[in-house]
Formats: sequence, C-alpha cells, structure tokens
Amino acid sequence: MKSFLKKIFTLSSVILLLPFFLMVSLEFQFKNIDTSEIYPKYLKLTKEKKEFPLDILIAGDSRAERQIIPEGLKGNNQEKILNLAIGSGDINRLRDFITNRRETDSLINKKTILVISASPQQTNDNRQRWGRLSNSTFKYLSFYEKLDILKLKKDYFKYLLSIHKYYLKNIFNHRHYNQKIDNLGYLGVDGDVTVINSAELGNIIHRMIKDYGSIKGDGYRIREFKKSIKFFSAKFDKVIIIFPPVTNIWRASILNTNIEDFNQNIIFKTNEFVKTENLSNTLVWDFYNKNDFQVNDSDYYDTHHLNNLGAIKFTKKLREKLDNLSDSIYKP
Repeated sequence: MKSFLKKIFTLSSVILLLPFFLMVSLEFQFKNIDTSEIYPKYLKLTKEKKEFPLDILIAGDSRAERQIIPEGLKGNNQEKILNLAIGSGDINRLRDFITNRRETDSLINKKTILVISASPQQTNDNRQRWGRLSNSTFKYLSFYEKLDILKLKKDYFKYLLSIHKYYLKNIFNHRHYNQKIDNLGYLGVDGDVTVINSAELGNIIHRMIKDYGSIKGDGYRIREFKKSIKFFSAKFDKVIIIFPPVTNIWRASILNTNIEDFNQNIIFKTNEFVKTENLSNTLVWDFYNKNDFQVNDSDYYDTHHLNNLGAIKFTKKLREKLDNLSDSIYKP
C-alpha cells in the first residue's frame, strides 16, 4: 500500500512540476532560440549554392511571399536577392531569425536593402489568440503579458508545449518546408477573385469582417512591431516597409468601419515612428492608399493577395521605386 501511495505521490509531483519547468525553460532559455519558422525556407533555398551577402532581402508575410518576385526585382546590376517571406510572417519573425541564427551573419550586411511586408493585422493584439500569433512575437513579451493576452492557462501551456516541440525538432534536425516556391523563394498563385461566385465571395467577406472586427492596435504587438523596425534600421542599408494593396472589393466592404480606421491608424503610426526616431534609412511605401500602378481586382486571387499577373505588375513597380531612390547604389 505504501509503495502504491509513493508512486501516486511521485506521479502527482511530476504532473504538477512539469508546467513549472516548461514555463521556466521558456522564460529563461527559449528567448535565445529561433522560433521564426523562416529557417526551413532558408535551408530549402540554400541547397543550391547562393552568393552572399544579399543585395536585397525580401521578408514579411504572405503578401511579400506571393507578391514580390526576386527575379523581376533585379535591375541591370543583377542584384543578389532572396525572398524569405512566409505565410503569417509578422516582422518580428525576421528579428528573431536574424538574432538567433548565425547563418545571417553571412546572409546580410550593412549594404543589404530590406524590403518587408507589414500588413496592418500584424499589430492587432486581438488576433494574438492561440493559432494566430507567431512564437517570435509571443516570446518577446513578459510572463505576465503572455498571461494577460491568453487569459486561459490551458492556452499558455499549449503554447509552451508547442515551442518545446519546435525546439526538439531543431535538436533532431527535423525541418521541412513544403511550399512550391521558385529557386529564389517566390510562391506564385493563380486565380481571379472576380470570377468567384458572388454569394460565396459575400460569405467569405462576411467571415473576414467578423474575424477582423474585434481590433486592438495599441498594445503589445505595435510595441514589438516598432522595436523590430528600429532593429532593422540598425542592421540594413535601407529598410523599405510595404503596406500592400488590397482589392477594391475589400475596400468597399470595410468603408467607414473600425477595420478601415485601424488600417489607416497603423500606417499613420508607422510613419510617425519612423520620423520621431529619425530613422533616415527607413522608408514607408504605402500601397494600401496610394496604388500608383495599374492593377485591377482581376489581378488578385483573393481579396488581399495578388495573383501571378498582379505580382509581376507589383514587382515592376517596386523596381521602379528602388531605381528612383536618390542615393541607391543599385540604380541600373
């Protein structure tokens, strides 16, 4: 009987202490581990020998991954370019990747230009519930800030288990990237949002508005967003922050809503931060409001993402703007 009780006591102690161990190891150890999810893409792209350091690094979320074509961004100088953007890749992921991967020491230098997509939803705290946030953003928060966002302990422990699993994958070198990208990292997508059945498209937009409707843009994520911008400014020759274009269909759907107010506010705050901090090498290119290249809704495969044809047009416009930088060493 005593032996049985002893086993029960031991098992109970392990169960009770495990969450504590996980929390401690996360708070004090995993801040120094890359959880960006960028590395598997980097490994896939560098299976074939590439020349480093890069002249231009493309990064950010799916709006860069699927809309900026490295081959099309090359000028007459045939710059060395890679697209390391990933789906749901908020800009804090890149800070995490650069900080915690030694490979980036040769990947970039102070002459590299960073072109990074910064969709406004990257700064929405209310999209930081489980399954919606990047480990990179979350780990920059204090323990109490994490609890404040997640509220429920089960969500926090779920996150802890997730990041430990990611760490084990790194230990055993179990990494994979399955997206069908080209040899420079571009993920092209075909399709035309204008041919989607109107009822189906209406349902999609309704769900998106409902999902985006609860917005909080003045909390932890905007703070870390700004820290990342400052970090990049010190690391790169130039930092070009892109607020990507969207369809007229979507703009019409959110007109005079809190979603539109939120989007405009984040763009304004980003511009103000760059000016206030005197980040002279950091530029904000606002394609959300200033769509000065010829693109139609048929150039998108959904309400937010350009298709292959749209990506060609968008990339061409980016190249023109790069060429027009007065002190650009990459002018053809």
